[in-house]
Order: sequence, then structure tokens, then C-alpha cells
Amino acid sequence: MLARHIGVDEAGRGPAIGPLVVSALNIPERDRSILRDLGVDDSKNLSKKSRNRLYKEILSYTESLDWTIGLVICDARRIDEWMDDGNLNSLEVLLFSEAIGDAAEPGENLEIFLDACDVDAERFGRMVSKALGDGWHDCKIYSEHKLDSIDEVVAAASIIAKVSRDSAMEELSQELNRP
Repeated sequence: MLARHIGVDEAGRGPAIGPLVVSALNIPERDRSILRDLGVDDSKNLSKKSRNRLYKEILSYTESLDWTIGLVICDARRIDEWMDDGNLNSLEVLLFSEAIGDAAEPGENLEIFLDACDVDAERFGRMVSKALGDGWHDCKIYSEHKLDSIDEVVAAASIIAKVSRDSAMEELSQELNRP
């Protein structure tokens, strides 16, 4: 069975307005070279035009290859409700696990790469593993800071999250500017 890699990242952490978006991209390991050839990078390092172009190319591969995306758009109400009893790190653990679950089924040949949101990257990885549940214990989880700038699958997830959040912000802007 082919190894599969899932990259996970977020956009809009601690937003004053708009959603927090988490994306998980699930690809066969052998397809990493496609992402490298596309020139994916941390979404913060790319112009809006480049992000949008890469986003469309990534989506086209999900249609033509065996790629899947898990996308969680956490609106302000959910963030506010969570913050009554929790914190942003615990919310992101939950959102990361939801995005992963939407992108894949657990399996032995699955490796998950997390752009850690917690100051303690290893703790973040352990907490996401715990949130995923028992069926995911055979998966390898790598949790590091700034993984979106060094791992192409996480960088691609970063692009998906950022473009999706930008789209949600544009919709919100249009809604607020209506007469």
C-alpha cells in the first residue's frame, strides 16, 4: 500500500473578524514532487495572485489525481462559544483533527504533518493525535513550527486555508457593505 501524506495548516488564527480556516491536504507520498514543481510555499510568502493560481492548480490535481482536501471553516460564533470554556490552542487541536478526518481515513501508511499552533510543538502533535482517537494511532504525526515554510504538503494546505479565508472575508466585506 502506498504511503500517504497529509499536510495541515490554518489561516486566521485569533481573528478579530472573520473565520479561522484549517485545511488538510491528503496526497500519495509520490506526488510531493508535483507540489515542489508547482512552487508551493508558505501562503504568507506568496502574492495574492500567486496564491490564487496555485490554489486553482492544487484543486485541479484533486480532481485528476487521488488527492483529497479537508476544510474546516470555523466562524466567529463558534470561536466565541469555545473561548467561554477553552482556549485557542484547544480549539485548533479540534479543528485540525476535524480537517484530517474529512481528508482521510486512518491507516498504517499515513503520515500527518502539522504546522504546530502551540508553543510546544510536540504537545500540539500529541493533542491532535488524542483528538483523532484510537483508530489513528498507527499514523505517524510530525508537529513542528513553521512547517508551512519547509514542507510542500503543509505549504499547499497553507495556500488552501489562506485562499479559502480570503474568500470568506470577501463575502463578509460585501455583506457588510450592502445598503
